[in-house]
Amino acid sequence: MAWPLLCSLASLALALRSRLPASPRMAFRPLVVPASAFADELAYRTVTASTFAGAPLASHDTVTRGKVLTGYARRCDADEHPGAVIEDAVAGEDVNGRRQAQTQAAYDWQRDGRRVACKGAQLTWDDSRQRWMLQFSAVKPDACDELLLAAYTPEGVHLFRHDGRAGVGTSGVSTAATGKEIQFLGPRNEPDWRVALGEILGKVEDKGCRPLAFVPWDEAEASSQSAA
Repeated sequence: MAWPLLCSLASLALALRSRLPASPRMAFRPLVVPASAFADELAYRTVTASTFAGAPLASHDTVTRGKVLTGYARRCDADEHPGAVIEDAVAGEDVNGRRQAQTQAAYDWQRDGRRVACKGAQLTWDDSRQRWMLQFSAVKPDACDELLLAAYTPEGVHLFRHDGRAGVGTSGVSTAATGKEIQFLGPRNEPDWRVALGEILGKVEDKGCRPLAFVPWDEAEASSQSAA
């Protein structure tokens, strides 16, 4: 029998066999693995998550946390400028001339007509570089007149007014659409967040960003309880 014919017959036999129902002995049974087998994996927390465990806002998503930080920054800005007219941002129109929702505005509020934006960032452990860092993303300096930076840390919130230059980087080809990044790094191989945060905040101030306010968590909780 010619070799091509043998190959054709073999292929036909495999095709027919694949259509036959599997025998009960060959049927796959579901694999049941108890959760206790993954106890270590289920209990794992990143260095950042472990450090912020129990801190206010730690259990909230980044969007909710960002709204809280922006609200805090807006109140601080109003307190710093008593008598100023504080108004909501004006979203304007998109490229097609359609009016955008206020949540799509490129800044967060107006103070006497000046556009003020606030960006928040959580103190985060960078495992690949073995250091703590603050990284503010989606920053669009051209879309605002003033930029405030709210640093979310285990001890509380630090608020700065950015100078327009300190720590500014790009995000590659997507920079035009998504904005720039502002990054401040702690010392390498320093796991103590308190030591690292002290150096990071020192860099922020030394590079020209003016500190505006700091609210520790115990003070924030007392304030919220008294307001209730």
